[in-house]
This record gives sequence, structure tokens and C-alpha cells, in this order.
Amino acid sequence: MELDETVRRALALIPEHPEVRDVGEPEAVEESGAVRVEVTFNVNLPNEWRADGESPSGVRLREAVRLDFPNGYPMAPPELSLRADFTRDLPHMQPWTVDGWPVPCIYDGNLVELLHQAGFAAILNQTALWLDRAALGKLIDPEQGWEPVRRDAFADLVVADAEQLQGWVDNRGGFRFVETHYLRVTGEG
Repeated sequence: MELDETVRRALALIPEHPEVRDVGEPEAVEESGAVRVEVTFNVNLPNEWRADGESPSGVRLREAVRLDFPNGYPMAPPELSLRADFTRDLPHMQPWTVDGWPVPCIYDGNLVELLHQAGFAAILNQTALWLDRAALGKLIDPEQGWEPVRRDAFADLVVADAEQLQGWVDNRGGFRFVETHYLRVTGEG
């Protein structure tokens, strides 16, 4: 496979990162024209979790991360995705997947800006940091405030008056707090 020079240089940087354990062979993604490579990161788990090979949140000692370098790289950043069975019940997860692989939000900002300001190594650094924080359950920064956690694994049902909710929407933006009630139904009894 013929690789663009900028992608070749990025691929040469990956094995140099201290948290990268293994780098797979690059492959072409026919649908998008991207170059895909699977990278295995070491995750800094505390000793008590190392014997199990994963944290209580399900982050493993070694995590596979796919990087898809688009045709426009480096004008567009690579898209990262995690192994297909990676939990999506963590903060900082995007609402979509790439071929069934969940997409993490590794940076509080625009990833293309990070790439252009700090280089590809910064994306690798942020990925390693995100994995470490996910393992420790420290993805939410209390200084930044609360962030909702995705609830893909929960069966929720909301009963609401859609017409009334739509009536609150206008072109001024903003937000509205409303009091709600909930009913919790368990499988017991």
C-alpha cells in the first residue's frame, strides 16, 4: 500500500511513544480512503488491578486503539476508536462508533487545533492520558464541573409532552430547568 509522506511520518512516531506497546500493520479503509492502524497502549493500572488485567471500569492493562488517518491528514486529525467491547458508560465518549468501535473524546477542545499547535505526539499523549484516567475513574475534572455520563447500557423511558417541550424552543438559545418525577422499576418482585 502506498502511504502519503505525512501519514508515514506519523506512523514512524507511534512506536516511539513510551506508552505504546505494539503497532499493527497499516491498512486501507476502502469506504473512506483512510489509512487505519491499530495501536496497543499500556495503561497505568494500580498494582491491585494488574493481576486481573483490568480496572473495575473495564479498562484493560493493554488497550487497542484504532487510528484512522483521513485523506486530508494533517489538515484533518486521525479519528480514534476503542475496541468494540470497550464500555460506553464513561464520560467523554462520543455518541457514535466507527464500525462498532466506540469513539473517545480525548481532548477538551478541537482535535485539529491540538494537532496543528502541538503535533501528532500530543494526540498520542492525550490518548494515553485518557486511558489512564478512564481506568482510574477520573475522566471528569471537578474544576470544569459536572458532565453527564452516557447511559447506553440502561433502558430508560421518558414520558413527556413533546408539544410543550417544543414550545419552549426559540432562536435565543439558553436553557430551562424543569422539575421531573421518576419511577424506578427493578427486576425484583
